[in-house]
Amino acid sequence: MKCTHLDTIEEDLFSHLGHLQKLDLSNSGITTVKDGAFNGLQYLRQLYLQTNSIITYGQYIVKDLINLVELHTDTNNLCCPHYRPARLENCFSPEASISSCKDLMANSFLRVAIWVLCIATLTGNILSIGLRICWERRSFMNGYSVFVTHLAVSDFIMGLYLLIIAIADTRYQGIYVLKDQEWRSSVFCKIAGFLSTLSSEASALFISLITVDRFLVIKYPFQQIKITFRSAMAWSVLVWIAAGVIAGIPLLPQLSNWEFYNKNGACLAVPFFTEKKPGWIYSACVFIGLNFVAFIFIAFGQYSIYRKIKEVSVMSNQDRGSQDVEVAKRLLLIVSTDFLCWFPVGIMSLLALTGIKIGVEMFAWTAVFILPVNSALNPFLYAVPAVKHKMRMMRKQSQKKETETNISLASTSRRKDVFVKEDELDPNFRLLEDLLLHLNSVRDKMKLIEQVMAYLADCTAVPETLQIHPNAICVWMRRNVVVRVCVSAKSDHQCSDWTTVILSLLEGRRD
Repeated sequence: MKCTHLDTIEEDLFSHLGHLQKLDLSNSGITTVKDGAFNGLQYLRQLYLQTNSIITYGQYIVKDLINLVELHTDTNNLCCPHYRPARLENCFSPEASISSCKDLMANSFLRVAIWVLCIATLTGNILSIGLRICWERRSFMNGYSVFVTHLAVSDFIMGLYLLIIAIADTRYQGIYVLKDQEWRSSVFCKIAGFLSTLSSEASALFISLITVDRFLVIKYPFQQIKITFRSAMAWSVLVWIAAGVIAGIPLLPQLSNWEFYNKNGACLAVPFFTEKKPGWIYSACVFIGLNFVAFIFIAFGQYSIYRKIKEVSVMSNQDRGSQDVEVAKRLLLIVSTDFLCWFPVGIMSLLALTGIKIGVEMFAWTAVFILPVNSALNPFLYAVPAVKHKMRMMRKQSQKKETETNISLASTSRRKDVFVKEDELDPNFRLLEDLLLHLNSVRDKMKLIEQVMAYLADCTAVPETLQIHPNAICVWMRRNVVVRVCVSAKSDHQCSDWTTVILSLLEGRRD
């Protein structure tokens, strides 16, 4: 028996066909099959349900068909032990895209990976956002930092998506096939799909804006044209509105027949399937068309940045240019990782729409690993260089302050008497002769002698004809800077003027 068009198969619809052995309901537009729909077909042996978008079905729709030996369906759950009759020998259905009869995540490795990526994405992006807003509050007032912060927010949203999927996988572990319809039609699955699309589209748009900002910084190093804080905030609001509209359109009540976020257990709208179900055109436009345009723009922008890097890199005298080149190189790495994550998705989606079947394992890895891994990597690509730069600047400031302190101490000490008794010397002082013996380089010895002579020459209490002993000169140094020089009280026949003594120490002899 062959049927032409049915939307819903009600209970006992075929009960009057008790001796029917073959029933072909393929390509009949069926969306709902209620429990008891095949009551009375105790002799049915072959049932064809393929090429139907069956969304709702009961647990016992075919289980009571005790003589059924062959079943054809696009709903792979009907071939699971929870649904199929005990005597069913041949059950033909597409391989599950990401789930199994027991678990939402069929692959145990991916089940662990989704939790790892979830924790890494949430933690990393929270730290990245905090770093930009709290630790680098000054730099947050430029366009680049605004875009980077919003990119971290969009990546954080991907972490929320992973968290929802990971919790659902844990909740339905071992019984997923019985909860598949409940999960895919639930509000949480729709929220997860919305967050995934929102995050991916916002990330692509923010990376495009970051590319524009870096190009302008390198093209116009004196800021003739730049993205200001206010304009960056305005662009960021527009990006969130655009991404929200793109992700929210499939949720409109008028488009409830679309299989967009509910076509797989991962709630992803990526068009990886050869069958063109309702909503496939919109999915293709977003994940192939829009992203392709964004990536072409990013690639062209990165090429332009690379050309400018080569031009600016030869201008080593321009400190500002050197800093911008460093930022651009880091940006090139970041954008490259985004491109490598999204480019395979676009290619596989395009191949699927042309009729080339994408392997089930590839879909699972893409859904759980390739798409989210970029959101987990971005905060580390941004935060680690930022922390290194911040620590380097802090060290430079610390060294600058310490040098200024040493100079201040030295200046202050020169106003004091350089003559002390030998037993009154501070433990920090060392004999100049001993210091010279421990220096191997003539250049280092000359540098030390120059500091000592400059110190003594600057002291009005030390005349050029002062007679001192070679062992009388003591030096207090801090980080290779002479802080103070003292002359201990000694006098005997070996005394000479202090300039002669110092030069003789340098030559390694005593006059």
